[in-house]
Amino acid sequence: MRQRLKQGIAFLCAVGLLGGAAQANTLIDYDTNTRTLQIKGDFSGSSMGTATFTILPVGMNPEDVDLNAANTVDMLYRTLAVQDDGSVNSTIILPEEFENGQYVLRTYQESLLSTNYFGFVGTPISESELQKINGATSQSEVLSALQSLADLGLESSVIKDYGNSIAEYVFLNRPSDGYSSTSLMEAVCMGEAMGRLAAKDIGLEEMLTAYSAYVEIDYEEDFVSLPDDVQSEMKRLFAQMEQPAGDFNTLFAETLELAQMKCADSFLVLQQLYLAYAERNQISLEGYQNLANEYMQDQVFVKLLNRISSVSNMEAVQELFRTAVSEVQREGGSAGSVVGGISGGGSGGGSGGGISGNSVTYLPTENEQLEGSQTETAGAFTDTAQHWAEAYILQMKELGAINGFEDGSFRPDQAVTRAEFVKMMCELLDLPAEEGSLFADVAADDWFYGVVYAAYENGLIQGTGENMFSPNEMITREDAAVIMQRTWPMAAGEEAAFADASEISDYAVEAISALTGAGVLTGYEDHTIAPKASLTRAEAAAILCRILERVNG
Repeated sequence: MRQRLKQGIAFLCAVGLLGGAAQANTLIDYDTNTRTLQIKGDFSGSSMGTATFTILPVGMNPEDVDLNAANTVDMLYRTLAVQDDGSVNSTIILPEEFENGQYVLRTYQESLLSTNYFGFVGTPISESELQKINGATSQSEVLSALQSLADLGLESSVIKDYGNSIAEYVFLNRPSDGYSSTSLMEAVCMGEAMGRLAAKDIGLEEMLTAYSAYVEIDYEEDFVSLPDDVQSEMKRLFAQMEQPAGDFNTLFAETLELAQMKCADSFLVLQQLYLAYAERNQISLEGYQNLANEYMQDQVFVKLLNRISSVSNMEAVQELFRTAVSEVQREGGSAGSVVGGISGGGSGGGSGGGISGNSVTYLPTENEQLEGSQTETAGAFTDTAQHWAEAYILQMKELGAINGFEDGSFRPDQAVTRAEFVKMMCELLDLPAEEGSLFADVAADDWFYGVVYAAYENGLIQGTGENMFSPNEMITREDAAVIMQRTWPMAAGEEAAFADASEISDYAVEAISALTGAGVLTGYEDHTIAPKASLTRAEAAAILCRILERVNG
């Protein structure tokens, strides 16, 4: 049979499958019981009207076939027409006379585009040989049985290179009633796939396509449709796994959840993803649910968002979550407590005891934007009593520069976006709204449109790049200082000896020197100024109040 396969591929080698063609992925669905192989391909990026598919045993190189062979066997290769939409969809019934073994489907146009693997079992494996697998009590016994199992037709190189992974997969996924001939071949193919993945011989994307006959993941629907950043993070996570094992479909689902959490663009998205994950996996949320209010619960995910970039598995995410809950509990766990990584307290706590570490990516929800949905709250806010910035916050509220939220809270330790800070500045200066078209990311129907252009026309702000303002990014402490220095210029003082002074951007050195010299912006107890950290709502109230006091004498 192997010789007939060589003859069948001779034509393809004779035409010279060389050169470069458009990349395409072929997916297969193989039913071992009916020997039905369904082939699907997408060639929408190619101008060729046909695609060729060949079937050869694993270990046989198409370039080594006898080019002088005269006979061809049609069932061993197919040249199919590409439809108008760029697709190919065909079904092949493999002949019973195929020998047992693992096969490769290769897809060609001008060159080899992709490969797919599947296992063929035309002749059942003897019960005595199956019993060696089904009766094995250890992974090593399975490996020994596979090495002597001639009936399955496994290539010796496959067992040599990936035998341990195959044996592990076969042993761990053995059905309660034991393997049949066909289900054993399926397990062997998946074990080989996991072995190749662990050895970094293939990556995630190739795993999904090359072994599409066995993975339950739909490549197009479950992977290609994902956002680019989530796809990239999943590839990175799989690439750094030292020894992926167990059921691949479960591993894929868990890695997808982790990638989505790591790519969350706000703590609110992360919160939704993690709580749904915890519910599905029956993970206790008792400590989190016992926090005093919704604001404190939010702070857990603010912390988690700042730290999740370093993790590589869901167990580490759960540990970070538990740590964040414990920190919020220690910091008070109730409204008015100092939470969210705030280092300092009282009226003398830094520039208001700001956030340390990475900036928080927080995008206001529809009910949290400064424009329209924040409400004028009478008297004190529900979460500012005894806060170090309470007096500053109330003063700024009286001036009309800041408002609270519909639930009566102020959320003092929540980060401030660039658009929100600009609005505060415009409210203090009583600047009328302006129109403009400079910034590609500031549209006329955005709530911040008028204030951004008011600030720009009055020289308060510039962009973050060519025609960009980045309104929804968190404003850093150094950028807030630069805007304030442009608005209320102050003479630069002596350069303060902050421990992290080298982290201050060149464009912000003068502004930070001026504001720290005037006592408007101060550092933290650890002698840092944290120039790249996000400015919080409490900090914004404090520094704006201080500069007004300075300007007004």
